[in-house]
Amino acid sequence: MGESAVSVRGLGKIWPGPVYALRSVDLEVGAGEAVVLLGANGSGKSTLLGVLAGLVRPSEGAARLFGVPVEAPESRARLGYAPETPALPARSTPHALLVAAARLSRCREAARRATDALNRLDLADAADRPIGTLSQGARERVALALALVHGPDLIVLDEPLTGLDVDGRARVVGVLREERARGAALLVATHWPEAFAPLADRYVTLRDGAVESA
Repeated sequence: MGESAVSVRGLGKIWPGPVYALRSVDLEVGAGEAVVLLGANGSGKSTLLGVLAGLVRPSEGAARLFGVPVEAPESRARLGYAPETPALPARSTPHALLVAAARLSRCREAARRATDALNRLDLADAADRPIGTLSQGARERVALALALVHGPDLIVLDEPLTGLDVDGRARVVGVLREERARGAALLVATHWPEAFAPLADRYVTLRDGAVESA
């Protein structure tokens, strides 16, 4: 498979209770590969993606992005992540938010990158509106634009089609196909596996915190 964009070994997460969210998960995603993560609510998908994004500390095991621990700055720079329920600043505008994110990532031409990301996701008309006034579907697309604005090598998305209509889902999948074509790796958790059939290399299913099939 060559270089791994994601390498997870023996990953476990126990929440207070105890609640076993992840149980000895092993997962590899190759550079440039597209993997779709399936499983019922509570199967551990969001916890796994949270670990990869550096937001959840595992109880055991290890996770690396491109051979580097997930908490390292090098990993963060190469990752684009959007959670299922994005916590976006309500008073900011999508354009201002994306410009700030591009500048933090030390991207050149931050304003152009922000505009391009918004145009790709059909958000030009919402670019200068407060995020708090946007629909759920529009906020989901803003979160995706935020994940993509710096041109990441790995894109990790948790239910990116939530709140979108048919046209919105097609737009998001089309943008992800473009990202795949430029060489980015994808790991997408979804309840819409059929929507990602055009770009998925394989499907991985979690059940009760463990990999059931891969």
